[in-house]
Amino acid sequence: MTKRIINFLINFLLIIIFVFIFIYSNIVKQTIIYGINIWLYNLLPTIFPFLLVTKLLIYNNTSININNTNIITILSLLTGFPTGAIYIKELLNSSNISIEDANRLIMYTSFSSPIFVISIVGDTLLKSRTLGVYIYIIHIITGLLIKIVVNKDYSIKSNSNKKEKQNNILIKAINESFEVLVNILGIIIFFLIIISIINTLLPNNLIFIILKSILELTTGIINISKYNINIKLKVSIIGALLSFNGLSVHYQVKSVINDTSIKYKNYLYARIIHAVLSFIFIYILYDILI
Repeated sequence: MTKRIINFLINFLLIIIFVFIFIYSNIVKQTIIYGINIWLYNLLPTIFPFLLVTKLLIYNNTSININNTNIITILSLLTGFPTGAIYIKELLNSSNISIEDANRLIMYTSFSSPIFVISIVGDTLLKSRTLGVYIYIIHIITGLLIKIVVNKDYSIKSNSNKKEKQNNILIKAINESFEVLVNILGIIIFFLIIISIINTLLPNNLIFIILKSILELTTGIINISKYNINIKLKVSIIGALLSFNGLSVHYQVKSVINDTSIKYKNYLYARIIHAVLSFIFIYILYDILI
């Protein structure tokens, strides 16, 4: 019965999207262009180089002497989500880590990019680099608390038995990197269309703005930054949303790990905990540190 209801709701939503696309074709066109610009100018130049080099290192079996999970944590801190999931999948597929390791790693290797939080959220949206740095520091601390709880002392093993042919690895790495990135683009556009429906048909109050943020992070945070509420509450909400990642990012991660045994629920539970911790820490410490 529950499955039938879920299928009905999904079909109902798809019908609404279809009708919306038909009636508001110009809005949908602008939404798609906006999504492509986000992907082209933000995600592609950020994710593709790291993804390509990581694949080449693994296929070439050098693995840059990766011997502990801190390397993956650092890479995910530098590049932002969903690259943590991509690195984990590559190491799992190359037998450098076990599925148990992967299921732990997926819980604490999802961080927002420091450039996005400090420069875009802090400098551009909140007009304060101090607030951007504050949000990012709490974002990292609360994420690493999850790492401390779930992590164990174990090393990533080097698998010397698997090695790709040298003349194939570059093309293979490029093709697979773009396959991941194209999937991400499709997910971003889908969620942006849903947000366009909300923007067009529903009132623009705080509840719906938060709902839009849960669906697609970047657009939602832009709207929250412009909303007239107490600055401490505003910063706390933004910090929580950054730690949750947004359902668009969740589906990006899901698309990456879909053909593996990595459990998405581990990622989901960790993101909820991360969001709650971020909100509490940012709100409580705001008057002390800002």
